[in-house]
Amino acid sequence: MSGPEQVDDLVNRRKTSRVIELSEQTVIDEVVARLTSRYPAIPKETVESIVHDVYARFDGRPLRDYVPLLVERNAKSELERLGADADHSLRS
Repeated sequence: MSGPEQVDDLVNRRKTSRVIELSEQTVIDEVVARLTSRYPAIPKETVESIVHDVYARFDGRPLRDYVPLLVERNAKSELERLGADADHSLRS
């Protein structure tokens, strides 16, 4: 590849990467909204924190297609455990 073609290729890859990041972030925001709705007893800030902590575990992983799904499943497990712990402490 010549100079201008290399620059175009690099710019296009960066644009594509940025679009993927924005799209993934939008989906993660939707995950927060769904889980906040599903667990109304848990403060939104806690849900956001858990989702973003789980999301950070996948940072730098090359296969991004399933990251939002994996984040939602892992966050849901943590929120269910948190909810069960809260229910247990209320009964005690």
